[in-house]
Amino acid sequence: MAKTEKVNGILLTSYAMAIINKEKTGVIADLHIGMEELNLLTSRFQTADMLRRVLYCIEKYEIDNIIIAGDIKHGFGKNVVQEWDEIRQFFEVLKERVKIKVVKGNHDFYIQNILRDFNIEVKDYYRVDNYIIAHGDKNVLRGNELLIIGNEHPSIVLKDEVGARVKLRCYVFFEKEKILVLPSFNYLTRGSNVINNEWLSPILKNVDLDNAKIYAIEEESEEVLYFGPVKIIKSVMYKSS
Repeated sequence: MAKTEKVNGILLTSYAMAIINKEKTGVIADLHIGMEELNLLTSRFQTADMLRRVLYCIEKYEIDNIIIAGDIKHGFGKNVVQEWDEIRQFFEVLKERVKIKVVKGNHDFYIQNILRDFNIEVKDYYRVDNYIIAHGDKNVLRGNELLIIGNEHPSIVLKDEVGARVKLRCYVFFEKEKILVLPSFNYLTRGSNVINNEWLSPILKNVDLDNAKIYAIEEESEEVLYFGPVKIIKSVMYKSS
């Protein structure tokens, strides 16, 4: 059985979906459908795999609602046929299973044009219970809510004493700041190592990285592994860096 972790009432799954249990709401981010650097066949295979994982989570965790926290599409420009077709096919299947909400990401120019026939509202953020779901590319006014964002594509690079390395997508939880950063839902966008990464989001400019808690995804065993705070990871695995 897949191993999960939990922070502040949010289930962290090995499928890169965070689940707000109380509301039966799954949150994913950074699908980047239609990646321009990939050939057509590879891109469509990846989109089909993401859809398969969403549907699996919907059934496994009995989810009623899905929030996509930005960057559904990859290209910054006007919609191309490949993006249009893949995104519409993705939503055509998904809308039959759950209610869908979309947060507009910094890649999502013209996303309203693609989704106009699906009656899906596109907003800068959503409030769900005591959580705010945003993309993370701009600041969000909030009170005591926990903020869930994407945008960063966080990963952790682990190395051993002989220099062998492995890169794992991860969740990053800033407990003091009440911010949870989601891994990219697209396997191919693993992003930068959080140990030495400069954050893209203005929301993360003044966070305490050393005390950020890392929950890494081990894809083969379908486990979420708690690695502890960044300062512990640095002391154990980056002594010679």
